[in-house]
Amino acid sequence: MRGAETVSEERGRTRVRRVPWAFADTAQAFALVVAGMVILVFGVVIIRGDRPVGEAQAVNSLMLFMGPGLLVLAVWLFGVRRHRAPWSSLGFALPGSRRSYVFSVLALLLSLGFAMVYTATVTALGFDALIPPAIPPGTLGDGVYRIINTMSVGILGPIAEETFFRGFLLPAGVPYVGVIAAVIATSALFAVSHLMVGVLIPVFVSGLLLSWLYVKTGSIVPPVIAHSAQNLLFLAVTP
Repeated sequence: MRGAETVSEERGRTRVRRVPWAFADTAQAFALVVAGMVILVFGVVIIRGDRPVGEAQAVNSLMLFMGPGLLVLAVWLFGVRRHRAPWSSLGFALPGSRRSYVFSVLALLLSLGFAMVYTATVTALGFDALIPPAIPPGTLGDGVYRIINTMSVGILGPIAEETFFRGFLLPAGVPYVGVIAAVIATSALFAVSHLMVGVLIPVFVSGLLLSWLYVKTGSIVPPVIAHSAQNLLFLAVTP
């Protein structure tokens, strides 16, 4: 653990909240999420099998809904419930300044800009393995399934991910490694959790920007706005 004075000085320059849970709690929560996602994916594959398209869409929608739910469940079990902490300790409070929303737009533009430059660069260099993959046509489903999946990926997903990575993991790591290292570590975990080499670097950069928003504002609302807006823009151009 870093020196108390150093950590205190870093907290003084930021709005990172003190939280009652510790590294052991976050490690257990992360293990639960990993195990739960593995079980969920295998369960979906087995259940889906060779079912008709309509039924397969229902299973896909269920998985996209349960993924965010698993993240929130882990936070509740090992943070809120275990330590009897209010949800506000995760940053569920409106930011104190309207400039926070300007920061959300700035983070969104920087993230989109980096993603575009990164994609153009690796494409020009011929690094095919590093090119961010497009969502296959039809993945979001049709009709009501597309609406449900868009809500899950564009709104529920960002809320759950920001709750877990920024609200839960990040502040718990600050007493041990400091703000900067905690931001880098949680952003790396955020990137790895997407399980695709092609998006590893862009998502890591997005994680840094979203973490900066959280640290700058002390609220989970600005990073949720930026995260959700980016996902919805991406989904809007997905066939």
